Amino acid sequence: MRRAWLFPLLAAVLATLGALVAAELGLRAFHAVRGTYHLRDEAVEARRNSIWKRSEDPVLIYVHRPDYWKEGIRYTEAHGILRPGDVSPRKSRDSIRILLLGDSIGAGLTVSYEERFSSVLEEMLAGSVNGSAEVINLSVNGYKTVQEARLLETVAGEFETDLILVAYCMNDVANSFTPTVWFLDPSPPRSYLWEEISQGLGLGRVERSQYVPVFGPHYGPHRYWHELYDPRSEGWGSVEEGFDRVALCASQCAAPVLLVVFPFFLPDDWYQGGVEPLHRQVARAAEARGFEVLDLLPVFAEYDVDEMRDDPDDLFHPNARGHRVAAEAVHARVLEIMGK
Repeated sequence: MRRAWLFPLLAAVLATLGALVAAELGLRAFHAVRGTYHLRDEAVEARRNSIWKRSEDPVLIYVHRPDYWKEGIRYTEAHGILRPGDVSPRKSRDSIRILLLGDSIGAGLTVSYEERFSSVLEEMLAGSVNGSAEVINLSVNGYKTVQEARLLETVAGEFETDLILVAYCMNDVANSFTPTVWFLDPSPPRSYLWEEISQGLGLGRVERSQYVPVFGPHYGPHRYWHELYDPRSEGWGSVEEGFDRVALCASQCAAPVLLVVFPFFLPDDWYQGGVEPLHRQVARAAEARGFEVLDLLPVFAEYDVDEMRDDPDDLFHPNARGHRVAAEAVHARVLEIMGK
């Protein structure tokens, strides 16, 4: 008689567990039908037909698709380099070769091939040196510094070079939303039921986005960019790791490094939002690793912002004129470094 209460309790526990299991299975079925954790259509399309393809390297995530053509134009050559003609790993004896690392600014897909600063720089160098000049454009849209460094590691032993040029964008402290999200597999929660409960209580997995915001440091009181550049932040740590890895590759290649810093294209004033300390922070970190540094902020500030940016709502990408101005400044600095 004393243990009679155990049976109702056990029955209640089993009923509760059964209800929880049923709720978990029901939520899994619901989200499976809804496709919550399936690849979105744009991700499927990007993986199938875009200039990028998925990489098994967990740092790179995606790389250029070799020999990529679109509308009759060859965007990448056999190695996936942004160039219509194939590149030989070995450079000719009388040539100057530069390996360019960067993200969408370096890639320059918003302008024509001839207008990209890599192409303009190559043309300028060819007219300034004895012999030929090559700017091998390894830039990939959306890459941050540590990804650029990882890509360099994969080709440093393959492509001879005289100089490593890093096109640094001020958003390199974090991931760009696209194309990164198209090549990351969806990550469903371990428990769909707990996810629903915790989200309802405001305790879910939602954290500060790992992707850079589209607005800039001029945006009212918002401090997101300055927090990204906090020396203790994960984002800034990834920049320093990238610089370290580039420096190691450069020493192995016996090639100098030139870091070119592209500024924010801010409304009305290039210096809004207190960006100068961020630029100095990047320059100091690069110089501490033996890099040459060219900050384009004072160079671009000689022009009106609207003259130089690709789109009024675009904080990052220069138009064709911006690419040429950048190429002119880089050209002069490269000749100094190379002693030409």
